[in-house]
Amino acid sequence: MEPTGPLKTSLTGLLLLILCPWGEALAAPNHPYQVDYIAEFRPSERVAHVTIRWGDGADRIRRLELRTHDRMSGFESNIPSSRGGGSLVLASLRSGAELSYSVAIDSPRGDGAFDARITPDWAIWRGDDLVPAARVRQLKDTEGEAFLTLKGPPDWTFKTPYRQLRDGRYRISNPERSFDRPTGWMVGGRIGVRVEKIAGVQVAVAGPVGQDVRRMDLLAFMSWTLPSMVELLPDMPKRLLLVSARDGMWRGGLSAGNSLYLHADRPLISENGTSTLVHELVHVASGLRGEGGADWIVEGFAEYYSLKLLRESGGITGRRFDRALDSLREWSKDAGPLDARRSTGPTTAKAALILHDLDLELQRKSGGEKSLDDVLRALAAIDQPVSLDKLRAAQRAVSASASEVLAF
Repeated sequence: MEPTGPLKTSLTGLLLLILCPWGEALAAPNHPYQVDYIAEFRPSERVAHVTIRWGDGADRIRRLELRTHDRMSGFESNIPSSRGGGSLVLASLRSGAELSYSVAIDSPRGDGAFDARITPDWAIWRGDDLVPAARVRQLKDTEGEAFLTLKGPPDWTFKTPYRQLRDGRYRISNPERSFDRPTGWMVGGRIGVRVEKIAGVQVAVAGPVGQDVRRMDLLAFMSWTLPSMVELLPDMPKRLLLVSARDGMWRGGLSAGNSLYLHADRPLISENGTSTLVHELVHVASGLRGEGGADWIVEGFAEYYSLKLLRESGGITGRRFDRALDSLREWSKDAGPLDARRSTGPTTAKAALILHDLDLELQRKSGGEKSLDDVLRALAAIDQPVSLDKLRAAQRAVSASASEVLAF
């Protein structure tokens, strides 16, 4: 068959088409520019001083709008900039352009604890807070090459979800974004780190020394559960960082890109049979995020699969699994509306029960050939915010008939 489009006019293009299916993409022009993020942690000031520095090719960026937050201050730039409406806008970017500012690391929650904190000896934070999201307008075929450098007191070391280069920088790659920036949980200071490769995933557990972080226990637990998770969601990130601490930190778990935070006192499996760690791992592995009013779907999947994966990996028995469902039924009695902006604990319990019923319905209708696993994989593959309509569509694609469980 004769090739069409731009490949028709080029023998090189024809060879690329034959040798690799992405030949046309390889043949497309690519104009990279370099951007360096340098964050210097200053424990005495409880801040990180951040500098963003652009290299060659930055003039292809026509406009950058950084969505600032209230813990950022002291903006300085050697190119024109303007602030307003919670944003900072940079135009006329060029090689050598710089923007600097300070970020207060401490992020207090309503209960008096912190979900990000800096002390004289250590810091835990999210890269998203150092460099928040941005809107960028740039010329076609422009691509950033982003790097992160972390600095602190002389005895501090750092751990991030990213690969570290020989020069000490971390290579930042977010293929799904036009603006590469550091995201995910990170930790620095006097820290201990344990690393293991589990089911093809390089897992690192890191936390400050003296905080009773059970690094080996966490690795052992993940060696039991992660293989089942990778089998369920084979596109799980190949690098995973778990950070943990105790003093002053929020007593729960939170996921982010390629990483998660877990308080050092959280049990690996709670008395009711659920697991905060597996719950957050499901978030990381699936990448599900909800449209407005669909947070219950995202949280329901994480809660239900925290139980299902434990049962399948042998972490809990079938009898314990059933008791855990009974506990969720009791908890769900206080559930509010499913379509609330944020899914509370009782609402998440109700959502998990709905998904359990959907799982049983799919298995029953297919004679055991299909299950909720197929629906989860379908939703994860589309890489779009989920909604009730998308959940129903994925269920119909799997079973070829409407669900009675989702008829509400």
